[in-house]
Amino acid sequence: MARSDTLTLLPLDAYAKLMAIQQCAFNQVYNPTVAYPQPCNAVWLQSAWVGTSARLVGRDEIATAINMAEEMIAQALGFWPAPTWLTGEQQPWPIPRRGAQVTYPPFKLNWGHIIGAGVENSIAILTDEPITYTDRDGDGVLDTATITITAAEMAAAGAAWNEIAVYYPSVYLDWSPWPRDESWRIKPLKIALDPVTGNVELTGSRCQFVRPDLWDTDNAIDQSDAPSFIAAVDIYRRYHDTTQQAQLVWQSLGDCLDPPCGETCQTACVQVGDQRNSIVKVIPATYSAGAWTYNTFSQCCVLPDFTRTWYLSGFYKKLAGWMEADLLAQYNPAMAQAIARLANTYLPEAPCDCQMTQARWKRDREEMDINNLDTALAMSAFGTTMRGAVFAWSVIKRLNPLAGVGTL
Repeated sequence: MARSDTLTLLPLDAYAKLMAIQQCAFNQVYNPTVAYPQPCNAVWLQSAWVGTSARLVGRDEIATAINMAEEMIAQALGFWPAPTWLTGEQQPWPIPRRGAQVTYPPFKLNWGHIIGAGVENSIAILTDEPITYTDRDGDGVLDTATITITAAEMAAAGAAWNEIAVYYPSVYLDWSPWPRDESWRIKPLKIALDPVTGNVELTGSRCQFVRPDLWDTDNAIDQSDAPSFIAAVDIYRRYHDTTQQAQLVWQSLGDCLDPPCGETCQTACVQVGDQRNSIVKVIPATYSAGAWTYNTFSQCCVLPDFTRTWYLSGFYKKLAGWMEADLLAQYNPAMAQAIARLANTYLPEAPCDCQMTQARWKRDREEMDINNLDTALAMSAFGTTMRGAVFAWSVIKRLNPLAGVGTL
């Protein structure tokens, strides 16, 4: 799949589809038997610095623009446009008003629409699982990738269909300065659960499985050349782990027994009071054998200085347990359009020479006069009155942004 070291909620391939960019061309691949329409037959490169091309926009630049758009939308809303894990967020221990003292006072986290406290976790289901390539359209070139996970393999991992995540095998990442992370997850893929056998079948385009070292060149990749595509993938159960939720933290109390600038931490769980506004209580507790057990403060007679909280939050449309951003374009197309169109306002150059793609980029870059409230608010929230920004504002205002954030 199109990838970048810059992580995005909206998959880069989804952006390409919204911008009428041929998926294989976006992934640097060409079909030797069926040429892409002129002038869209040029393949994309990873970044502006690759090769001798004078273009300013590659997949990395698209990822940067999408990431910026998602952050701007999140700041305007007070919550992320799709489920996002927040790690170790620190909040001072709340001091309640006189007459309202409680042992565990509620406080507000930075990001609204909390789904639940916990961390992102993953467990390997299969390593080096072979990919089956087939020719679905009959043009003589393999174009479809299929991966099958048996019901027994799913059961052994304790995984549900919506927790399946597919990654490049580690053998291809030895040259990378980072270990396997979410930037190496292959997405989006179609997931089908066979109700009779319980097997899970994943399908996608062969162009999503390009050998990653080829993306660091300016060479077009032949879709019929088998060695240019990986033969196997690693499959993980990626899930919301509720066994780690929060910590209570006491900074050094200043006596001789504490190390300078040290801190004392105590494990805690999170009780959600107001899901939309992410108002929670953090209570000392320990997790064991599938359950939390409440405790008292480990430091006698001294309240914690602050808390650290790990949680999943963001706007989503629940569908059979679905919580991923991968299907953003399918189940929340308005938000996907908002992200893509706002991202276009941050691109320095048209994504490519295709007429339909250029028309969409030029549409989103058109400046609008500030003659109504929505245009003024788009300017305040996103720093521009380009039509793509105004469209993004028209989408997010219907999600009822939290009070006290963004332009409100």
